[in-house]
Amino acid sequence: SSLDNKIIVWINDESKQIESIYFHDQDIYIDGEVIAKITDYYVNSEDRDKYRLASQLALKQLLNYPDTAKYPAISGWKFGIEEDGIIVQSNVTAKNALGVEQENIFQVTFDKDDNIISLIVDGTEYIK
Repeated sequence: SSLDNKIIVWINDESKQIESIYFHDQDIYIDGEVIAKITDYYVNSEDRDKYRLASQLALKQLLNYPDTAKYPAISGWKFGIEEDGIIVQSNVTAKNALGVEQENIFQVTFDKDDNIISLIVDGTEYIK
C-alpha cells in the first residue's frame, strides 16, 4: 500500500550509476530520466502534522471521553497519497461509554482540498 514508505534504488554494479528509483510501485527515475516527483506519492512532515491534528479533532467528536484520548508518537501513524486523496491511519486509546480504556484503530481520508471524506473507526464508517 502507499502507506508503507519504501524507496528502492537500483545501482549499476560496474558504473556505480543510479539506474532507477522506485517509491512503492511507482517509477520515479529510470535511465537518467525523472518519471514522476516523489512528492506526488509522499506526505511531507508539515502536511503529516496538519493531517494528524485534523484527524485527532475529527475523532474527538466521536469519543465518549475525548479528554482521555492517547495517540501514538508520529512513528505510529501512516500517511499515503492515493486516488481518493490523502489517507491517514493510526490508533487512539480512550475510555469508552463504560469508562474502560479501549484501543480503536482508525483511518481518515482527506480530499485534495483537505476536507475529510471518510472516517473509519474499528471497521465502522462514520463519514462517507
